[in-house]
Amino acid sequence: MIMQKRVPGFSFLEILMALAIMAMIIAATVPIILNRKKAADKAATALSMKNIQQSVELFRSDVGQYPEKLKDLAVMPKDEEIASNWNKHLNEVPKDGWGREFKYRLTPDADNPYELHSYGPKGKKAPKSEWMNVWKLK
Repeated sequence: MIMQKRVPGFSFLEILMALAIMAMIIAATVPIILNRKKAADKAATALSMKNIQQSVELFRSDVGQYPEKLKDLAVMPKDEEIASNWNKHLNEVPKDGWGREFKYRLTPDADNPYELHSYGPKGKKAPKSEWMNVWKLK
């Protein structure tokens, strides 16, 4: 009787079991990671909106009126009257947590002097109820 020498290594079944365990771990952690990413994007957007709101109010304090557009917070407006009292409040206008520009417009006849919002993760397709509005942040 000839004895075969055992070669060290893993059997096909052992490798399959290890892959199955790794797949279960990945399946359990991916949703957790994605939820944390969504929460981080939302928190970053809220923080940026609060910073912009503060800059808008400082602009108003300096110039005596609200900026026409958010770009006026980072780049001196061409209007000489505004430019004479202008201070740079932002190096650049930040984007929301999803990489999109914030929406800003003056609304002097509304409850608030201006609107500042992000469409949120769904973008322009999102219903208005899902937008992040600076006046509704906690």
